[in-house]
Amino acid sequence: CGCKRKEAADLPRLQQGVPVREPAAEPPSDLERPFRCTRCDAGFKRVSHLQTHMKFHENARKFKCDTCDKTFNLAHNLYTHSLVHIDEKPHVCSVCSKSFRLKIHLKQHKMTHSGEKPFACFNCGKNFTQRCHLRNHMRTHSGERPYPCKMCDKRFADTSNLRRHKLSHTGEKPYSCSICGKSFAQRSNLKANQSSNTKDRHVNSDGCNNTYKNEK
Repeated sequence: CGCKRKEAADLPRLQQGVPVREPAAEPPSDLERPFRCTRCDAGFKRVSHLQTHMKFHENARKFKCDTCDKTFNLAHNLYTHSLVHIDEKPHVCSVCSKSFRLKIHLKQHKMTHSGEKPFACFNCGKNFTQRCHLRNHMRTHSGERPYPCKMCDKRFADTSNLRRHKLSHTGEKPYSCSICGKSFAQRSNLKANQSSNTKDRHVNSDGCNNTYKNEK
């Protein structure tokens, strides 16, 4: 057994009082994911996984939703999308009873209860609940920005930041406050506004819809 040979080799050093250093855990490397996407530099362990990924970049979106006409590159993505029209959420959290359309979403949600963050950055030690969050974080160390804006020269480390940036070109403000009617380009700004409205206004206990400023 290889383990026994290793123990035997370490024995003389232990007898001399020389500490035996445990082998350091090797950080993930490009060698583990040698198949790289030429468009966004994502890495994959198998060629088949890369080929599936490349379909996301292709223009052909042959899978069409019968309800809203939205199109997708993969049949699986169409199926996942179709669940938003069904409004069925069969996967229920046993802790808080929140329900989800997909089992993977339930699994990710449960980590908010357990505090589990299994994906660690080997540069700074920060932990994440999802692999994609770790991947985005790693770009803060490498400086990689694979997602370009087609309207200007700016590039971004993840698609969410690119999506937010595009709103600065279109002027779109998709997040509307149900209390004051203001619209915002970012969800975080909407939440801050709603928090301010809730703090400054209240509905009286009689159920009247009139709102009143809190006295200061």
